[in-house]
Amino acid sequence: MISIVAFIFALIIIGLILMQAVFVFSYVSFLSHGHTRLAENFKAIRGADTKDLADNEINTEPKFAPKAAIILCLRGDDVSLIDCLSGIQSQSYPDFELHLTFDSEDDPAKKVVEDFFNRMEFQPKLHVFGARPNCSLKCSALTHVIERLDPSIRVVAFVDCDTIIDQDWLADLVNPLSDDSIGATTGNRWFSPEERIDRSFVQKIWNAAAVVQMYKYEIAWGGSFAMRRDVIDQCDLLNKWSRSFCEDTSLSIPFRRHGYRLHRVRDLVLDNNESANVSQTFEWMVRQLLTVKMHHKRWPEVLLHGVLTGLTFYVAPIVALLMLAFGFVVPGIAVLKACIVYQIFNFCMLWLIDQNNQEILVQRNAYNRVTGILKPTLSQFIGASFATQLLHPLAVLSALLTNRIKWRGVTYAIAGSRLKVLSVEPPEPIDEDDHDENSLPRVVPMHVG
Repeated sequence: MISIVAFIFALIIIGLILMQAVFVFSYVSFLSHGHTRLAENFKAIRGADTKDLADNEINTEPKFAPKAAIILCLRGDDVSLIDCLSGIQSQSYPDFELHLTFDSEDDPAKKVVEDFFNRMEFQPKLHVFGARPNCSLKCSALTHVIERLDPSIRVVAFVDCDTIIDQDWLADLVNPLSDDSIGATTGNRWFSPEERIDRSFVQKIWNAAAVVQMYKYEIAWGGSFAMRRDVIDQCDLLNKWSRSFCEDTSLSIPFRRHGYRLHRVRDLVLDNNESANVSQTFEWMVRQLLTVKMHHKRWPEVLLHGVLTGLTFYVAPIVALLMLAFGFVVPGIAVLKACIVYQIFNFCMLWLIDQNNQEILVQRNAYNRVTGILKPTLSQFIGASFATQLLHPLAVLSALLTNRIKWRGVTYAIAGSRLKVLSVEPPEPIDEDDHDENSLPRVVPMHVG
């Protein structure tokens, strides 16, 4: 009986290793084509300094560039807002509008926006909308803006205020949409916290594993994606979003119904340098998983992975130690060895994912004057990896069982794929230290290809 238990746990661990290996190597192969193209462009202009690149444009006009609208939903303070706005207004795309949304005239972020664009020739369009009762504030904002877009707008792009974008972000998103079979394009999110705080790296490592599943299960990232206007109309997305928690994960079913596919732009890896404590990271993890549970057909696979991770991290080591304590040395050592092999494999896969994403980030931002990307030390990497494995099964369980969630000051009741707004708190006040008028925005990264 003990040997059978040991065999089952060893089989679970081996199966988890094989599944993750297939996913990771498939994802890395996908990324390799992206950084190969960037590397060729970077090599061609190596030795040129930033001024030379500014004086001699190296970016060609996008082949497909219809009039576009960028929608940025804002609510309260966000430390990356100025950086995000700087990136948007510097886009190389020939013809686009910027639409900013607020759910209150008194939102302090509105003043930050007005001050930023004061005396600029480029001016955004500001929208104040009313919250709908059966969808998130973000979905309310998106539907409000899209319903009011001029008919000349043929492409709609979405960005989050904590996303740092370079001047070619919009062109890279829109160009693939010339293919009628593509319903939406998206990029990859990445976390490079500026503060060397151990807990900040938990979010980084969880995301490193999550982007692999997002690629494999064709899950869009709402922080950076674009769609043609006709796809939104044909898939009746405004109606769907008016009853949804999120706009990105909910694309799966209507796309499958209408024969569209999601296109992930290989070399569009976008950075987020904000730090987060453990509580904030756990809430964020639960929210990401909840969107999959509510709106995506691959939730059973995500749930299964969470269960297997929990068995491997929590249960298997305890079972191995109990076997050793009660004298079942051979099966106990076998399970313990399997656990150690899994952890070594896990570290190697995370390192591989990190290296490939960092390579694209470095090449894409080759002439960005921002200081080097902060990497965790070995002890921080190992500690954060164990902390991530500790939290992930709990986050999956929480997403599975939760019937209420709070996001950006808004509390929602959850029932299956339906939700209801329960309460709305005022937006967070502005932290003056984060928006000092004498401080300069981050230098916008320059895409070299």
